[in-house]
Amino acid sequence: MKHKVTWLFTVVGMILLCSLVSAQETCEKYGIISVAGGEYSLANNVWGADTRQCIRSNGSTGFTVSVSEHNQGSVAAYPSIWKGCHWGDCTSGSGLPRRVSEIGSASYNFSVSSTRPEGDYNVAAECWLSPNEDSSDGYNNGAEIMIVLDYRNMYPAGSQVGTFNGHAVYYASVGWNFVTYVLTGRNSASGNFMDFINDAISRGYAERSWYLHDMEAGFEIMRGGQGLTCNSFSFSVGGGGGGGITTTSTGTTSSTRTTTSTGGSGGGTLGCGTCNWYGTDTPICCNTTSGWGWENNTSCVSLSTCEGAGQTVTGGSGGGTTVTNPPTPVPTNPPTPAPTNPPAQSTNPPAQTNPPSGGGGTLGCGTCNWYGRDYPVCCNTTSGWGWENNMSCISESTCRNAGQTVTGGTGGGSASTTTTSNRISSTTTSTGGSTGGASGCTCDAGCDSRTSISAGFTKNGAGEFCWEASSLGRFINSWNVDVLEINGVDVTNKYTNASSLPAQINGQYYIYYKASLSWAHFEASN
Repeated sequence: MKHKVTWLFTVVGMILLCSLVSAQETCEKYGIISVAGGEYSLANNVWGADTRQCIRSNGSTGFTVSVSEHNQGSVAAYPSIWKGCHWGDCTSGSGLPRRVSEIGSASYNFSVSSTRPEGDYNVAAECWLSPNEDSSDGYNNGAEIMIVLDYRNMYPAGSQVGTFNGHAVYYASVGWNFVTYVLTGRNSASGNFMDFINDAISRGYAERSWYLHDMEAGFEIMRGGQGLTCNSFSFSVGGGGGGGITTTSTGTTSSTRTTTSTGGSGGGTLGCGTCNWYGTDTPICCNTTSGWGWENNTSCVSLSTCEGAGQTVTGGSGGGTTVTNPPTPVPTNPPTPAPTNPPAQSTNPPAQTNPPSGGGGTLGCGTCNWYGRDYPVCCNTTSGWGWENNMSCISESTCRNAGQTVTGGTGGGSASTTTTSNRISSTTTSTGGSTGGASGCTCDAGCDSRTSISAGFTKNGAGEFCWEASSLGRFINSWNVDVLEINGVDVTNKYTNASSLPAQINGQYYIYYKASLSWAHFEASN
């Protein structure tokens, strides 16, 4: 009996000890738990809120969000596990940071519980790249490359720029290049993350000379999410050089060019032609069909990207195209410049600024300070860059969606934190809908009446519409839309909680929607 009792106490003691080790928990805002002998670290990472959150280790490379009190319309936290160097905090034995050109494989395996608790969040893994070997000051002018396995009421930042191996690809500039690959409905993902890195490089969002700093996996949470569980995560990097990949990759501008020639009919170091990229001759890629590529140890631009930007192509099978309109001012590789003072890591959507009105603009519709350089705001072009009155201009929506400052234009000269559209008029009436007065909504050509909608409404695709609603539910969201206004206030491609919507006019919301893309989307939640 004595030996049995001793054995029992010993076993109980071991169980208690193991329980203490395996149930490590942190509720600190930036609390970290080292696991797997220091090879991995868990991070509570409440970077976007002051609400309480706790994570509990499962004793290996998994964890559970044991407490989550978040309730907001932007990302509050990214509880996650990482391997490598995360903002200067390095795990042991990872071999990172390491130049991308020296990496042959980046094997990963990420598994989560199939249980999806109530809330707004995603299931995501990502890696960080930087031109700098030291990441202690962050990843400005680098890249964040994310894969999304699933989400609830939370959508990627930026706009869709193409597809890759079944994933929808989104891009946003948030102080670094933020590239998101979305393929939902999954509880696990595994493979070679270099496939995604190489695709991002081919699109001009990263460079092979940059350093891979880490990979991490977890949950971006805006609201709720308590009980989310990562079962396991692993990551390892192997040598061998960047290499190429076999993919199905498309961009928003589709142009197919099939060639195996090493010669060509007139230039380009790859033998497939030359693109005069805003004054610099650049080889046309032979195999890359969208964005920028890396072929035969040479940086190259795809034919579709060159022609889509209005640049001149000579040689190769492309012949030669000459565009008479002057170029839109587009930076070179990567195509979108990074802000000087970037916001913190963000999703859904990146932080934006609604600057005060005032000033001028050579077209009379305002000025956009585009990453330090003033450009006229277009008077007629509603999306992207335009060419009006013999000068290049940028649409107001493109300027604002990039977080840049707009001054002058229809806003007059008075300071204001939001821009009210002249589509709201005190004298407007509508046909086929409610009568106007101060609640009127004047749409552009082709849309002269309003349709009543309610919470739970969704619109996908191109077109121009005016709607009215007494309620828009808990939130609204949109992406790839040219213009979305509620009671004259610009909410284009923004996630907006009900509490942040503009004030109702006569008890109504008046919504103006205009989109040119078939994958544009607007929704008003239930």
